[in-house]
Amino acid sequence: MAMSGYSCVRLLKFCGFTTRVRHQRIFSLCELNRSIAELMTALNKRPFKKLPGCRLSAFAELDHPALRPLPAMRYEIAEWKVLKVGIDYHVELIGHYYSVPYRFAREKVDSRLTATTVELFHRGTRIASHVRNDAQLFYSCAAYGLIHSLRENTLVHTELAKAQPVSIILKLFKLAVRVVQYKDRIWLSLPTACPMKGVLARVTELLYLVPRPPAPA
Repeated sequence: MAMSGYSCVRLLKFCGFTTRVRHQRIFSLCELNRSIAELMTALNKRPFKKLPGCRLSAFAELDHPALRPLPAMRYEIAEWKVLKVGIDYHVELIGHYYSVPYRFAREKVDSRLTATTVELFHRGTRIASHVRNDAQLFYSCAAYGLIHSLRENTLVHTELAKAQPVSIILKLFKLAVRVVQYKDRIWLSLPTACPMKGVLARVTELLYLVPRPPAPA
């Protein structure tokens, strides 16, 4: 059983550690750990007062036979979360969408997120596994900075000054009469008398300044 920091301090005081090192000069953590290790060795060999043996013999008789070898794979920290699958059989997790089999649409699933993998479970059975993708998270952070800059500068005297990001996007891009996608750019054709033409131009300029995420190693 793991001991708390307070219990360890009490144990060291009980063993007389503070008395033994009171007049010693310890200049590093390694020296301190070495002194504690020597004291713990002596403590484990100290006989019990009311029971036969000592801590070391009790460990060799009771605990050591029950020990198991370390796992072959290193423990991986994972974050669990309950999600609901959309009608398009995708779930949203940290700004990215991951798919599941279509028959699980609108069902609740458990997600297991690690540093490299996203796993989705339905009633204890794994139904999907994906490589974690954090590129969308990069763009989400850039979009947050973009929206804040728009509210503080460009949209401060317009009706969109306090609007939600989704409302701003819909309001601006619904004004486009025609959208033409090229290999390296997207062309928005607006009417000449568009009231938001200047704002939309400013938005595209800010989007152009957003740096691209680093290429995966």
